[in-house]
Amino acid sequence: MGYSHVFGPDIAPDGPTPERANYRQVLLTGRLRAAIDRLNPGIPTAAREDALKQVVDLGIPVLLSANRQFHRLLVAGVPVQYQLNGETRGDLNADVWKAFDQIQTYKEQIPDVFQTNEMLVISDGTEALLGSLSADPERFMAWRTIDGSSLDPLGEFNELQTLVRGVLAPAYLLDYLRYFVLFEDDGGLIKKIAATTSFTPCAWRLARWWRHHAPVAHKKVAWSGTRKAAARAAGLVGESAFGRHCVCHDPEVHARGRRRHVPGAVRAAQHRRDRR
Repeated sequence: MGYSHVFGPDIAPDGPTPERANYRQVLLTGRLRAAIDRLNPGIPTAAREDALKQVVDLGIPVLLSANRQFHRLLVAGVPVQYQLNGETRGDLNADVWKAFDQIQTYKEQIPDVFQTNEMLVISDGTEALLGSLSADPERFMAWRTIDGSSLDPLGEFNELQTLVRGVLAPAYLLDYLRYFVLFEDDGGLIKKIAATTSFTPCAWRLARWWRHHAPVAHKKVAWSGTRKAAARAAGLVGESAFGRHCVCHDPEVHARGRRRHVPGAVRAAQHRRDRR
């Protein structure tokens, strides 16, 4: 399965190659220290030792609470603070939701800055999330693909670089803004942007086909604010271009007499259309 293994008694305190000081020691601190050093070569030794201590000694007596704290450290990283070139790096209380709260403060205090905003990216250096100007925390999501096919191509700890290369790169950004952003006004104006599940090779072929072949009048309806028009302009529901029920104009798929469905956004758009 890809794991390396050793015989338990060999690394026991009285074994030939001990890796535990005693039988009550759960973590293999030598291996943990080596992994921290390998994954964080640019962080000073003192900061890496601080991270090790936080994991080894959670300082929480309640079992489930301690387990939750360990899970947070494992998934989001261990916060440390250190000096580098005369500047303080890191924030013992910083996480991605601190960044979200900071954005909300800026929206209240300096709203003019966001009048031309198309999307928001929040990050703590490890975790990175994408959301719209009106999105609440539940709507901020990680971007997990670059080409629309493979997930986490740079590894699970490179979320920010995956997001930058998969959305903000010139090859993707303009099409994304034009075909995968829309506004809805059902008693309250909200802005919606596509998540990773809508970023598929099929969806992008639809968008680019529409850009090169659809009439100009149909392209412009994306700015009308209606869900149906925006979905049509995004290539997700192509009544005029592809026929009433076709959701993917893929010649290879249609040559075999089958349709390929774009997940999530297509089903939602079709459902709204059929209800009308």
